[in-house]
Amino acid sequence: MRRISNLLIALPILAMPLAAAGLRPAFAEGVAAQEAVQILTRARIADQRCQILQGAEHEELARYTARAEAAASQQISMEAAKSAVVAGAAEGSAATCDATTRSDVSETLVAARQAVKAADSGQMRLSREQSGGQPDNAGGAETGQLEFYAGQVKAYYLERKCRHLSAEQDMRYWKAIGHIHQAAVARNGASAVAPVMRRAETSATATACGGETLVAVKAGFA
Repeated sequence: MRRISNLLIALPILAMPLAAAGLRPAFAEGVAAQEAVQILTRARIADQRCQILQGAEHEELARYTARAEAAASQQISMEAAKSAVVAGAAEGSAATCDATTRSDVSETLVAARQAVKAADSGQMRLSREQSGGQPDNAGGAETGQLEFYAGQVKAYYLERKCRHLSAEQDMRYWKAIGHIHQAAVARNGASAVAPVMRRAETSATATACGGETLVAVKAGFA
């Protein structure tokens, strides 16, 4: 398995989506997005096969992978995203359950944790700067539309955590959530959407997979 030295560079681009910051991704950033998804998918699959991480850390890695996949929908094509997931899954499935793989998975988790923490701090500063100046949306955020967005993105995060849908449905869901996210940012502004997305992720993380999450995911996908 490849080492994860590039993850600290690649993941912040995914952890704080450029679309939410009102920016357009450059080619190099798209390459980094694809690399981050591949690295995290590889580690997640290897962790599942070899049972390397336990409890909270296992769920933490799965959460970072889901976050990267969700953010990548804003920055790379569905074909590139699917290619990254397939490549990462193949690498993770081929990894031997030895000390090297354990080290790779553990280092990936640590790097992802650091990158997401740094990116979240940057997003919080951006939100404060925007709230202290001219609002992103002169008409103000539309509460009803943001509530709809919150419900949809939470259901998506639940799916990435619990995996209730088929692979083909997952890809369709990913594309749909990307459109919903873009519409929410365009209508309400990045500073209004970013905290809603974070709250939805936190809520999904704290929810145990089961019958209720299946219902929520099916409803969101529909």
